[in-house]
Amino acid sequence: MNGIRGYQTVEGLAPDGSGNREFLVSQQQIKHFQQYGPEVKFWELSSVSETLKEPLVIAEGLEREGFERALCYMGKPRRHGDGWSGPPRPNMVFLVCMTHDFKIFEWRWEKEDPNNINCPENAAKRFTEIKWKR
Repeated sequence: MNGIRGYQTVEGLAPDGSGNREFLVSQQQIKHFQQYGPEVKFWELSSVSETLKEPLVIAEGLEREGFERALCYMGKPRRHGDGWSGPPRPNMVFLVCMTHDFKIFEWRWEKEDPNNINCPENAAKRFTEIKWKR
């Protein structure tokens, strides 16, 4: 895949776990978070990259209209902020959500489901299916 104008590419694991592929993050969105905040969203881009490269779970089908084919990568990244590394946040999982054509639209930490390790609370109700698990 060649880069698309207005997007920055990030490499990560293909949704079926078969190899690598490129994902897209809007340069406008990156610039907005860098200039206007919330600042944490800008610094979490390193966590986005790590989660895409080393996901623990990949789900398909967000339970929202228009996002039936969207994907969600879940992980526990160790990179946080500006080059800082440390253990993942306890009892939390990092989510990277994207459209079916691999354009990332959301990333954030969420509370981990104690009954469904490496997934956020209520994952069974939030996603149509698990496509891949480490």
